[in-house]
Amino acid sequence: MAYLKGERLDATEIPHDPWRALPKQPGYEDLVLLECGKKARRVTRLGRQFFAHWPKIYCQIDHKSESSQHLAMKVALKDRINACPGWSAEVEYVGPGRQWIADVMAVHDTGRRLAFEVQLSPQTEEDYFDRSQRYADAGIGPVWVVPQQVSWRDLKLPVIVTGFGKSSELPEAPSDLMSRQEYQPLYLKAMCVGLCVDNVLHPSFRWEPGSPNQQRQRLLKEAEAARQRAAAAVAAEIACSDEEARKAAAQWKVKQQQELVAAEEAARFVRLAMPAQAITSGLPIVAGAPIWGSVVICPKSNHSVLIWRLSDPVSTDPKESRWLSERENFRNVHRHVESWLEAANEPVLKGKLVPVKSSGNPLGFTCTDCNHLIQGRLVRMLAPDKWSIIAGAEGPAIRYVSSEQALQGWESLRARPQPKRQARREQKPRRQMTGAAPVAQHSDVIGPQGKPFWMTEARSAEEIAERQAAKDARAAQLQAVRDNPRYHLQPNGFRFNCLDCGNVFEDGYEGIHAESRCVAGRR
Repeated sequence: MAYLKGERLDATEIPHDPWRALPKQPGYEDLVLLECGKKARRVTRLGRQFFAHWPKIYCQIDHKSESSQHLAMKVALKDRINACPGWSAEVEYVGPGRQWIADVMAVHDTGRRLAFEVQLSPQTEEDYFDRSQRYADAGIGPVWVVPQQVSWRDLKLPVIVTGFGKSSELPEAPSDLMSRQEYQPLYLKAMCVGLCVDNVLHPSFRWEPGSPNQQRQRLLKEAEAARQRAAAAVAAEIACSDEEARKAAAQWKVKQQQELVAAEEAARFVRLAMPAQAITSGLPIVAGAPIWGSVVICPKSNHSVLIWRLSDPVSTDPKESRWLSERENFRNVHRHVESWLEAANEPVLKGKLVPVKSSGNPLGFTCTDCNHLIQGRLVRMLAPDKWSIIAGAEGPAIRYVSSEQALQGWESLRARPQPKRQARREQKPRRQMTGAAPVAQHSDVIGPQGKPFWMTEARSAEEIAERQAAKDARAAQLQAVRDNPRYHLQPNGFRFNCLDCGNVFEDGYEGIHAESRCVAGRR
């Protein structure tokens, strides 16, 4: 952006021919940059049009070059705002004294202003709050447009998630960015980016938490009120001369301390929880139904534990139990979870499901290392961005990435010695069902494999005749075995004792016995 005789010029919107003829316009030597007000010139490089300083001009401002993705998102926001009745948009809007420059400033006919800031690069939490407060001081509402959801500790800011970052592929038209479907924390559901922008521009939209300073002041007041309540309790305890009153005060103090410890434990548990896909590059395991996983830190042993659930973590059903049902403990679910752990190859323990004393016989997770029960209320406190799909039919629909702070906290705990994960138990091969019933094996007994002679499986008259002939032939063969004087029929009706060698065989395996098992036959 630049100024020429008081007129704003956007290098991205000037056609090619007027851009080339710009140096020939009267007053071109008075062209200045928007950010610093110093002399500028037009530059064309690698097919891109932009303004730059005149050579040998010193400037204290760091003019950062914007990526093509950043420019495309600003154009998409500007067009969407201009299409909304009563609203107009201006790119690179300069504030008083050049203290701030909004990427896209939305101005309503009533005078209401919203500053849309496109933030594709990582930024600290304090930078978010300081820049937002500058807009709030000017009577402007800040709205952050980010590629993925951002997690903050105490304060809250309005954000629009686009799923479009610095390394994303550019769309054919900037307006295509408004049709992207992403999970929006403002409304706790997935919706189009353009629809979310329209809702923010609606007159009914209000940011209830207030500016960063207002939120800080409110937190300070709450902390001061809690301190005063604690001081009043201590004073009451000192002034109380009655033994029972002093005992009650002491019990109240212990309860308050326990609640404080529980609150700190819950906050730490939620802060350090990580979506399973955020700690590894492993892909989800192919399964018939989706399985959501999260890596949490055991409050007792500080070991990383993988927990899972079959229900959608975005669900906000108030009737949903804080514990788990028996579905999460099915054998196929365990098999998919163990397969994902083997593919991930990370020092993470697999959580263990145990019965919980509650109505309905629910289940809860415990740490595999120390058997510490992970409270169901802590698991239900995990936000949707703390879960990711580890098994599903087509992979994850949304790839959540946790905050940098949580990732650092998890990495610090991960550096500690971790116990070896229990090896996956070797599963016995499943029995294949055949036409004959399976029979327990014995070291001295030859068991049947069975032959499918079911008449209902025949598909033609010729096949029915063939199967009937096979059944008749087998019946005749078995009858010959029963009539053989060398064999003694046992009471169960299908096993025989060989009188020559003493071995046992079943009626359908007389041929194998006679050829390889019968001692008398080999002699």
